[in-house]
Amino acid sequence: MDDVAPGEPRTAIRCPACNAHPVSGAAWFCGPDGCGGVFDTFATRGRCPHCDAQFAWTQCLSCGRVSAHSAYYPRGT
Repeated sequence: MDDVAPGEPRTAIRCPACNAHPVSGAAWFCGPDGCGGVFDTFATRGRCPHCDAQFAWTQCLSCGRVSAHSAYYPRGT
């Protein structure tokens, strides 16, 4: 979905709580009721590529706050 190199910040996406840009390749866990797979939630817009679970909420790896996944994206994207 994105063309950001692994380890680089996604400058078009930011945490609505602390404004941190998530880093490409960062890992989120599909749980607690998912398959347990690890994936980059921003590469898939919150959908686990292992089991197809869709996540409405995402925890920021910088500040730890949980926000609506859609709130990370600029309006209209």
